[in-house]
Amino acid sequence: MFKSRRARVDGKDIKPPTHSLSDRLTPLLFLAPLLVLFGLTCAYMIGNSLMAHAIFRPPHWNGLTNYIQVLSSLAFWRSLWFGLKWAVETVIVQTIVGFAFALLLNEAFVARNTIRAIIFIPYLLMVPVTAILVMLIFGSTFGVLSLALRALGTGVQWYDQDHASILLTIAATWQYAPFSMLILLAGLQGISNELYDAARIDGATALQRFRHVTLPGMRDALFVAIVLRIIFMFNKFDLPWLITAGGPSDATTNVPVFAYKEAFQKFNLGTASAAGVLMVIIVFILVLVHFWFYKLSTRDQQ
Repeated sequence: MFKSRRARVDGKDIKPPTHSLSDRLTPLLFLAPLLVLFGLTCAYMIGNSLMAHAIFRPPHWNGLTNYIQVLSSLAFWRSLWFGLKWAVETVIVQTIVGFAFALLLNEAFVARNTIRAIIFIPYLLMVPVTAILVMLIFGSTFGVLSLALRALGTGVQWYDQDHASILLTIAATWQYAPFSMLILLAGLQGISNELYDAARIDGATALQRFRHVTLPGMRDALFVAIVLRIIFMFNKFDLPWLITAGGPSDATTNVPVFAYKEAFQKFNLGTASAAGVLMVIIVFILVLVHFWFYKLSTRDQQ
């Protein structure tokens, strides 16, 4: 009537592994400092979002006025649209570039480990260093690429309204594609070579092996890489601020830059906190949607 929880191996009963209460609480113990810090930060931000802050005056209760003000602001909706669009664009490009490098570095060749380390260097650089390198390459005054294009008679103003977003995407891909590459490379190395051997015996071409063996085996790695990059890129403040400062004319202002300007340029801490709370909610919704698509694709595969 009931299934036995024991397994028999060589005529002996083998009990399944049991987890004690301490084993279950240990992960929570290690995560507790981060969870407490995150909770206090969110509580402080939510509290600020419900208060009216004026410079040189004590804050007072303001209810949902800050949220109404943010949601009725055209600048907020522009920053939200740009942030979503830029996050999706950069994640797609980073994933494609990272996947290409992962496929290349998964093959055996001379000095493979050295090349892996070299490709991963941009991710280890601090963002201000990346911003300086971007200026030295794309700057209109003394940028190497800009001077070369100008000498050819095809000068491009990389910091203008038409190209600033492209410049940010190039910078983000250069610095963060190695992160995607690392996760995807780990996923590639988790696929058994026996599956490729069986596909070759069945006469599958390289494209067919990629479609029917590599991609299904990379589903979990792609899921992790895309989710992490969406969260990071939508919340990215330092790269847009240091390279374009949200300009020109707020063309590259995302929600974090919008909140920064509200707090430290307009001194509206309440609306800045409200924008931050809305940003957390939007990220939570994006992650839930991605989880839903992942479960749907897994169900279809089954």
